[in-house]
Amino acid sequence: MTVDAGLPLVERRTHGSPDRVPGAYFRAMATLYLRKVSERSRESLARDLSATLGETGIQYHLRTLKRQLSGSITSVPPEVEVAMSKLLLASNGLGMEADIEDALQAAGLVVAPEERLKPYVSREDFLWIVHLWLHFNPCRSVRSLACRLREDLGRDGIRINVESLQHILAGKRALVRREIRDRVLDYLRELGIVGEEKARTISSQLADKIHVSVEGRRFENAERFLKLCRFWQRRHHQASTRKLAIVLREELSKQGLFMAIHHLQELVLGKIRRVRRSILAVMEKIVREETLSAAELEQEFEKISSDLRGQADLRWVLAEPIAAMARQWIERNPGTTRRQLALRLAKIVRRMGFSMSHNTIQPVAGGWKKKTRGFLYRAMLKLLGRYSARIPEEHLVKARWELEAQSDDRMENPRQSILDRRAPILKPSPRWTKPNLSHYLNEAGRCLADSPRPERLLDFIAWRIERFYRISRAKATDLLKAAMCGRLREGDDDLDAESRESTESSAERDGILGDSEEPAA
Repeated sequence: MTVDAGLPLVERRTHGSPDRVPGAYFRAMATLYLRKVSERSRESLARDLSATLGETGIQYHLRTLKRQLSGSITSVPPEVEVAMSKLLLASNGLGMEADIEDALQAAGLVVAPEERLKPYVSREDFLWIVHLWLHFNPCRSVRSLACRLREDLGRDGIRINVESLQHILAGKRALVRREIRDRVLDYLRELGIVGEEKARTISSQLADKIHVSVEGRRFENAERFLKLCRFWQRRHHQASTRKLAIVLREELSKQGLFMAIHHLQELVLGKIRRVRRSILAVMEKIVREETLSAAELEQEFEKISSDLRGQADLRWVLAEPIAAMARQWIERNPGTTRRQLALRLAKIVRRMGFSMSHNTIQPVAGGWKKKTRGFLYRAMLKLLGRYSARIPEEHLVKARWELEAQSDDRMENPRQSILDRRAPILKPSPRWTKPNLSHYLNEAGRCLADSPRPERLLDFIAWRIERFYRISRAKATDLLKAAMCGRLREGDDDLDAESRESTESSAERDGILGDSEEPAA
């Protein structure tokens, strides 16, 4: 079906709308027409329909019309049904649509009301029901509704996966099956909204509130949310993300939104790159209670981004350097104990605006902890008289998700070290070229030799060699240790030939590279 290009822009359309109606009524009218006009055949009727549609700017394919007349295609566009009714009215001298109903009944071609129900409804006629259900279920997600629909529809023999249902509920499909619409209406019945008429009345009465709740479910970039979180943490001297997550949960519960504390902690940490607008609005409200204007708030954001020392106070740092400085201070002050050192550090921490008990500080100073907060590191520096010193970058602890995000960002830049490129598993980037194994090992050896913690990086690089060169993990580890000692030659032909043979044989056996869990770098 095509559109005549010579028609004005308003008339250049396919069949008017993507809607479909059942073809039972259309075929009943066609049967009546062929009975009244005996000299006409089904193909000639299809040609007449095509000509009638062409008058409205629609060039409908003749073969499609013949299949719809025969019943091979069960549904038809509304415009085809209208064109058929025009032909029937003109041939029989009938005046209106009611006359067609009477003529069909007299000829014994009665179409039951349920056979005239549309198998599909438009997106607009369905989304208002979904929005109404989501408004009365603020703690339920679109995916949870999709999972429930999949189970209920599956019992009726309708198989639709969750992803497709999510697209339908999000309004990404122009047409929706009537069974899905009826099922969501049944869910509204559980909330005391019985019948479509009552649902429409409530939807029109709560239109503004429903619009706000739907907009609150949309996602935005988490950049501003993280700025607000860091401002609150600096303002209240709270390095723990759990305290802010608890405050957020209490404010959200006042609005009827109940979220898990661990999910809110992940949002505050920055693990999730998108955040709901409703959560962002609540965070804005919490910060606005500090009685800051918009201009002052932007100035505070700039100060926080430029204050590297303040940012490090909230970060996790290695506890081993603090224990080494504690031993150094005790050697300078004979007769003092770690308990006394912890008491002094607790006072300095309080003067800095933070809070940490001396019972928590003492195990850190004794070397029994692996990590602690950055403000304790800086308090130790102040106790040693190094007031302007900063926390070294290598002493900051980076979480695994931070390392993965950093690797993903480096992948976008082709000009960097081979070891810094995060090579994909299934779909290699067109800009990434696998180097020779000997060259890779020599550069890896230099990287490991310069690393302050080579044992943590060794397993990660060995895993990459196993994936890309099809060498066992144990042998890759031995080669890396040899490379650290400088016993490998640049451009070793034996190694390169072995890696090529193992790669080709593995590729023939597996077809493509398989998935595997990546070790923490």
